[in-house]
Amino acid sequence: MKLPKWTPYAAVLLLLPAALLFFSAGKLHYPTAQWDGWALESVRAIRAGTFAADPYIIHPPLYLYLLAFFRPLLGADLPAGARLFNFGCYLVTGWLVFLLSRRLAGKEHGAAAGLAGALLYYLSPLAFQGIFLLDLGDTSLVPAVS
Repeated sequence: MKLPKWTPYAAVLLLLPAALLFFSAGKLHYPTAQWDGWALESVRAIRAGTFAADPYIIHPPLYLYLLAFFRPLLGADLPAGARLFNFGCYLVTGWLVFLLSRRLAGKEHGAAAGLAGALLYYLSPLAFQGIFLLDLGDTSLVPAVS
């Protein structure tokens, strides 16, 4: 049975982020800063309907509303669930970068350009850091806007 030609690309695009998450799994349940605490309080206030009473945020609240919307799916451990939500958005954004790069490069170099674009995104310290920060959805908002 012959595998499709895109199978190695899909394997890299799935295994690289999974390996990064695996090696960073010890940090999933720790708040990284006071900002995370304020973000989590805001998410709880949005779910309770009291967000407008005393918001303490300095970023636009779309990311917090996304977290509040998906809160029932994130589980009881909100920091870890929020980081897993960010990781899912990180994966989707990498796939979008792959598809866009492949389309822009054309048929001849599309697969290589897509893989290079996705690898640059996945290995970007800023994108990877966005998984762990809860005050601003660096990687979460790209799939939401798309």
